This record gives sequence, C-alpha cells and structure tokens, in this order.
Amino acid sequence: MKEVRVAIKIKATERMSDKLTESNIVECQRKFNLSYHVSFAYLCQVLVGFEGKDVLEVGGSLPKEFVFECLKVNSWSAMETPDYENALKEVGGLSHQGTIIYDINNCSNFGFKNRQLSEYNFFLENIENLPPEYYNKYDLIFSIAAFEHIHKFPVALEKMFLALKPGGKLFSMFSPIWSARDGHHLPMITDSKGKSFNFSNSPISPWGHLLLRPPQLSNYLYQLTDKQTANQIVYYVYNSPHINRFFTEDYIEFINQSLFAIHKIELTFHCQIDRETQANLEKLHPGRTHFTNNGMLVILEKTNESNNQELILYNPNKFNLILFPDFQKSERIVYEELSRVVQTILHHPDKSKMNLMISIGEVSKEKAELILSDVFMNLLMQEDLEVNEEPEISLLGKLNEGQWSDLLPQIQGRIILENENYQVTTIRVENLPSFEPAQLTNLRFSQEGK
Repeated sequence: MKEVRVAIKIKATERMSDKLTESNIVECQRKFNLSYHVSFAYLCQVLVGFEGKDVLEVGGSLPKEFVFECLKVNSWSAMETPDYENALKEVGGLSHQGTIIYDINNCSNFGFKNRQLSEYNFFLENIENLPPEYYNKYDLIFSIAAFEHIHKFPVALEKMFLALKPGGKLFSMFSPIWSARDGHHLPMITDSKGKSFNFSNSPISPWGHLLLRPPQLSNYLYQLTDKQTANQIVYYVYNSPHINRFFTEDYIEFINQSLFAIHKIELTFHCQIDRETQANLEKLHPGRTHFTNNGMLVILEKTNESNNQELILYNPNKFNLILFPDFQKSERIVYEELSRVVQTILHHPDKSKMNLMISIGEVSKEKAELILSDVFMNLLMQEDLEVNEEPEISLLGKLNEGQWSDLLPQIQGRIILENENYQVTTIRVENLPSFEPAQLTNLRFSQEGK
C-alpha cells in the first residue's frame, strides 16, 4: 500500500484564506498552534470533506476557530479521554497539542449527561461510554493520533458506528502503533543528570521493545542512564495504560469484524528494515508481518445496509428475560432444558408481558429455530394450552461488547440453566437477578412489564 504524504507548499507573500487549502497549511499551524493536526485535517477534507457537516472528534479537541473558519463545519463535538491524561501525568506528563483541555479550569461539567448541545461541544469522556441519546447524530467522525491509545477498541468502533448517521463516515490517522519501530510511544522522561528521552529521541533501538523482553531492556538501559529512569522507561513501554499495544494486524482484524463498510485501510509512514530484524520479529511474534509502517489511515462508512442490521433485540415494554443455553451440548440436552423453560412460561398468567431472549452465540439461527420449533410443537400437542397469548421470543446471535453493554441494562432477569454458555458475552452477567425455571411461576409483572 502507498505511503500517505501531504505535500506542503506556501508562498511567503501569499495571504491566508479562510478555508483550509494545501497552500495555507503552514500558516494554519502557526495561527492555531497546531502541527500534524492541520495536515491530517486537510487530507480528510480532500478524501471525505468537512463543510456543512456535524462532526464528532474522538481523541482530541481542535480549536473552535479552526474548525469553523477553516473547515466550515456545521457543528463540532470534541471528545478527550480522561484516562489518557491521567496516564501521562503518571510519569510527569506529556503535553500534547490540538486540545483545549488545558484552557479549562473545571472539567467536572463536561460529561455526557444533562448537556445542552451547541455548535461547539467538549466532552471529557471515553467514546466507549457513549450513551444512546448521542446515536445517529453525526455525519463524520474525525480521529487523529488516538486509536493507538484506545484499549477497548472493538467497543469504541461499535460506539462510533452508532454515533454516525446512515451514510456517515469515520476518518482516522494514527501512529506510532505498537508494531512500529518506535511503537513504545515513549513520553518525555528526564534522568538524574538532566538528559531527556522521548520516542523521537529514544534510548531504545528500533523495534527494541518488540525484540527484547522487559528484563533485557532494563539491563540494556542500565548502561545508558540511572537505574530509576531505566525502570521508569521499562514500565512506560510495557505496562503503562497510555497505549493499547495492538499490532497492525490487530487493527485490521478488529475493523473487519465491525459493522462498518471499509473504504480504505492504508499503511502509512514506512521505513526500511533489514531482513534479519524482520525475520526475528516474525519469529518472536507469530502471525505478524507488518513492521515497517509507523501508522495507518482508515476511512469507514456506516452504510444503509449495515444500519439495517438488528443490533439489540429487546422489548422496552415487556419483562425481558435472558438465558444462555450451551448449544455445544447434545441437541437432546438443549431441547430438554428449553422445554422446561418454555413450558413454565407458556403456563404463566402473564406470559403475554414477557420477552424471552435466547442467546445462541455462534450457533446458526436455523439450528436454534429448529430446536425451538420442536419444543413448541411437542408442548402444544401434549398439553392443553391457550395459544392466543404467547410470550415474545428473540434469538440473540453473536453480539460484540458494545452491544452487550447497551443490552444488559434493559434485561430484568436471567433464567438459570444446568448447562449454560454465558461466556458468549465478555461482560459479566452475574449481577442480573437470576431465577430457576420453577421460580418464574411466582413472578408477576406490571402492565408495563417492569
């Protein structure tokens, strides 16, 4: 894939126009105290466009004057994560440009809740926690130098998908990533003799963070600086929460697993690597081959087709109960357990107020429906049941972590089975009220089902 480069040309006598152009990038950088932000914004303007759009910036907060004067947006909502700031403060701080956070005295009033939105909004929040009232609001998500810091990346992608309007796009450029030559992302650290290190002036050799184990890197750094500073560097490289340590292949796989349609995934800012180093890296990190790119350029779209996918299958006006059958067991075992649950519910006086949600994980919907159909047919043939009022039944396929986060608060209880497979969700379900099938008989629901 081609390297992404943004040419910068400007005449000394040329006067800056309002709208961002290739010729006024440097002047914009100077005027708004920005650096790569302007070049990346120009590339986004060329490839996707800003003008007249409602934009959500993830991982930064570009100045209000820049986004309205130069990008001509309709509205701009900027989001900074408090986790990243805390991680930087842990080792003395690394101030970064392109943020208004340092101009804010009290950051406690910049959460998602109880906000009256205006043309420019600032959130001190994590994108992973975006609530439903912000879904389908934005034409464009603009994120630069941020994805390498997001730990819950699949959840973040899901929330960004939900935040976009149908047809909306996500533009992101980010580097250095963990698999890059300087993917350790070392912040500014000064040792006892006043010598300073950072990822552009690093004591770590190219790809050293991937070629060495932590004790080996410690021993190497002891020869270059004092022990305290060396230990601090090793912690920051391998353990500090300021980066996620995903390889290029990880990002590609996460994106392919998302609901987004992919317009562009481009590996950017390449460097040379000798054959021996490449071979050693591939040996130490099986399945990884992309080590020369420093970053990535990504353009994704929320298409109408992907928007039509059913994300959350619950009825807000009913009593939502979930169960996790283990479909890896024999069909007879699954059939018997489902029969006990369905039989109890079909005899329940409030069955019409119930929504039974059956998690099927990666099992095909056809197989689950076939077993469930057998259950209903046999119960109706064996027992004298009224069929004019039936509970709703939803089959839940494989959901990601973001979808489970939205769904679980809407569920009123879990039905306990002898053989369960609730590992299909990475979010723990033990906090849900739990009921044995026999206990359902004593439950009574209000008209609203809750």
